[in-house]
Amino acid sequence: MLVDKDTSPRPERHPGLQMDVVTSLKALHKTVEGQQLTSDLGGNFPYSHTDWLQFHQKLVSFVLDLQEAAHLLRRAIKKIDGNPKTDTDQNVQLCIQDQKTSMKEVLQDARLVHLQREGGAILTRMRREEFRFTKSDDYRDALESVTVLYNQMVESVHTLVMRSNESLKHLDFLLKLREAESNLNTAKAWFDTEGEQRLKDSNSTEDTLESVNQAFQRFDTVLSQAKEKKQKTLTLVMEVEKILGSTNSNPETEVFRTLMNTFKSNMADFMLRAEQRRTELDNMVHVYRFCEEAAAFAKECRQYLEQVETGCYPAKANLSMLKTYEERLGDCFSARHFQKIKACSMKGVPNMANNSERASVEQMESRDSHARDSTHVTCFNLPFKADSKGSKGAKEASQSPKSPGIEG
Repeated sequence: MLVDKDTSPRPERHPGLQMDVVTSLKALHKTVEGQQLTSDLGGNFPYSHTDWLQFHQKLVSFVLDLQEAAHLLRRAIKKIDGNPKTDTDQNVQLCIQDQKTSMKEVLQDARLVHLQREGGAILTRMRREEFRFTKSDDYRDALESVTVLYNQMVESVHTLVMRSNESLKHLDFLLKLREAESNLNTAKAWFDTEGEQRLKDSNSTEDTLESVNQAFQRFDTVLSQAKEKKQKTLTLVMEVEKILGSTNSNPETEVFRTLMNTFKSNMADFMLRAEQRRTELDNMVHVYRFCEEAAAFAKECRQYLEQVETGCYPAKANLSMLKTYEERLGDCFSARHFQKIKACSMKGVPNMANNSERASVEQMESRDSHARDSTHVTCFNLPFKADSKGSKGAKEASQSPKSPGIEG
């Protein structure tokens, strides 16, 4: 320690600390070599305290900015690597929007933008000042440390952008998946609720042609809706399958594949049952229409026989009309035609197979005198009720050569 012996008091000695006190430059040079002393102490060591202060002021400011930027980037990367809630398409959309907003805030941060634009230039200028501190280990250590921090910042920016792009790509894929899941669940809900209910309701019809025909028309509309939903859903599934085909297996895709396969299986089962029910209702319409025609024809025959008994028609006219009736019985109401209608009824009417043995063609073909005493016609053991809205409908039905949909 160099002190002025006349004006400076002698410093206190501290235990364990070796201290040499000198009172002149000559004595100082005997203790310390001249190449380790600065010029103001008579040495030749190249050192400027002003330069040192300026350098460290710039260094400290640069290091603080790099540390703050590193903290900002680490936090952003950690957020991307987190496990956000992505169980619905709405949540996935929120994650995408949140990530885009966060990335915009980070990449537009004033400190980070300044470091990206000027950091390299600042580091280069600091290296150019090396000639001022050629023999300073502190300078070299400080410069090495700040260079590491800067490189870490650059690498973190690259990592953040790369992970963000990968995450957004995955979220976009997940959004398509969740939207498909939502559409599948919507379609599934329709098939499971409204579709099944309409299928169930189709079994509740009154025992008239009008009621059965209305049930058929309503169910035909339901089946058309089901086919439309099926087509839309299968188109969606095909689009998603194309996406899944080029994607590595992950938990989300496996869950979706299971959901998709289950839905396709259940939908196929529903469509099969619906098609079968439509066929049954269609057959029932044909059977009930035939029964109505048979009832109208039986009534017409009975009324004619009653008029014949009263002598309203001459014998020649009776023979002509009876021949006409005989032709119709051999055509529209032949035994062969009855058998076909019977087979159709067994396919279309629930529990008909169990009652088929009791349904006899002879019962329908008997045209003896007992038919005159009854307005009720038993048709294939169906609980059939002929429409009684007037003679016009019966007359039109009796003139029909064949039952629609059934060839004699």
